[in-house]
Amino acid sequence: MIDNGLLKYYSKYSDEFGRLRYDNIKKAGIKNISHRRPIIKSRIREGLFRKGDVFYYQKQLGGFYSKDRNEAEDFVDAEVLLSQIYAKAGFNTAIYLPTIDKDNLLGVVSNDISTKQSETMHDFYNLIMCNPYEYGKGVSEKDLKLQQYFEEKAFRDYVRMHVFDVACGNTDRHGNNLFVDVKKTESGLLVAEEVSLFDYGHSICYLNNLYNLQVGSYCFCNGLGNGNIKTKQEMIEEFKNNEYVNMFYTPVQLSEMLGNIDVVGTAKDIKQTTNYEIDDDLVTKFARLIDDTAESLIK
Repeated sequence: MIDNGLLKYYSKYSDEFGRLRYDNIKKAGIKNISHRRPIIKSRIREGLFRKGDVFYYQKQLGGFYSKDRNEAEDFVDAEVLLSQIYAKAGFNTAIYLPTIDKDNLLGVVSNDISTKQSETMHDFYNLIMCNPYEYGKGVSEKDLKLQQYFEEKAFRDYVRMHVFDVACGNTDRHGNNLFVDVKKTESGLLVAEEVSLFDYGHSICYLNNLYNLQVGSYCFCNGLGNGNIKTKQEMIEEFKNNEYVNMFYTPVQLSEMLGNIDVVGTAKDIKQTTNYEIDDDLVTKFARLIDDTAESLIK
């Protein structure tokens, strides 16, 4: 299991179900702060833990998506399981661990993946499109060639992210749910050299509606969705035929990539390491969704 810096505290601060006791770890240094705080432009640094590592805490997740289980449990399971799956696939991602507080409210705690160079994709997109101070004039959406604003590894991860999000049902990958680390080239062009991901709770949104996924593809941009709402099958066709995707991956390669995801094994790893058990029904459904996407890519 991939660590976010807190696994070493499990023996002292966790309950019998593998959830970190938030009120105990708070006394050890973590302050009450939502994991959504990094998207604020000023990125106020709170929640310092030990030697300056920053963690973010959010309690009582969920609210209106799941009909079969407690919504908070579903959200926690999705955050914990999928952050491990994405990390094992090589993404730079926040790692979520389950928590419970003195009032028995569930939540998660995650590490801070932002840096001084981080911008949300929303802000980066606006810089590319609209910033007259960088380019002398704005770049029209029609003329935007997104790949020129990414180093190759970052753009590969950006493309892979969309494939994984569709396969896992993440309907909430909007422009404020990922960071890009931005640098300026010698020619003055702003480019992303790293893509960092967080927030997977909405991946439970369509587990009971497997083939009618609506993907909010705001940050797919100019070719990878054009900011429209698309069904899962429409996005699969996009992956097969999109020029940006085809720069790096064939449909067969994408299918094989998804085929390497071991949902069941990842859930077992979480259980063995922390004693936290992902709901069997969610594990089965996530595995089915990912396998279905992998098969659809090569049909």
